[in-house]
Amino acid sequence: MKLTTLMPVLSAAAISVAASAAPIELGNLIQKADGPLASEKVTVIKGEPSIAAPDESGAKPVLVLGDDGAFSFSTNTMVQGTPTLKFPFKIAEGQELVVKVKNVANSTTPGGWIATFVGVAGSDQLNYAFALSPTNIYVAQRAPKWNALGGSIKPNYPATLQIRRMDGVLTFIVNGSPRVSITETDEAADTPYIYITSQKKQSWSILDIASCELREVNKAAAAKEAKPSKTF
Repeated sequence: MKLTTLMPVLSAAAISVAASAAPIELGNLIQKADGPLASEKVTVIKGEPSIAAPDESGAKPVLVLGDDGAFSFSTNTMVQGTPTLKFPFKIAEGQELVVKVKNVANSTTPGGWIATFVGVAGSDQLNYAFALSPTNIYVAQRAPKWNALGGSIKPNYPATLQIRRMDGVLTFIVNGSPRVSITETDEAADTPYIYITSQKKQSWSILDIASCELREVNKAAAAKEAKPSKTF
């Protein structure tokens, strides 16, 4: 992703519709993560994940691990970007990642774009993600080249994100509303991750997560879903 080109892409992706409030019927739980896998480039803290402002005590991103799989991941005014933090499982055919997002908070100064991602990747040439902001969620291709795929929706946090692999199709769902589906190739985008970056170093973002789970797809519920707003 070229940092100089993300800002106009974000603006173009800002056309959105309200999220559905329909109940979400999830499949059986396979594994619940305690949080993403940590990195030596990240400060890890045990405590209350829901924070109103970033930790400015050091020049590293901060991962706050709470109870029952809750966590927050944040930058501060000294950190322009984070390492990619992966989760301790892969998404197989017939499974989905379910992430319950409590909130996303971004700085309002000094301006510029802020990119907060919950995504899935294969190799360096295969990467798709939800792009989250306080007021909008859309789907993007991050590799082999940046492309905003659309599916924009106003999340009204908390929001439930699903990234589903079923019948050779990768589907991105927000609050039970399928937004984008992508036909898979021989290589699978099956490794979930989170990542934050910004145009200006003084900007910051807080991603507040209630839980991250690997589940079986509820095929009966999936059959009743609306068609995605975009297909590729």
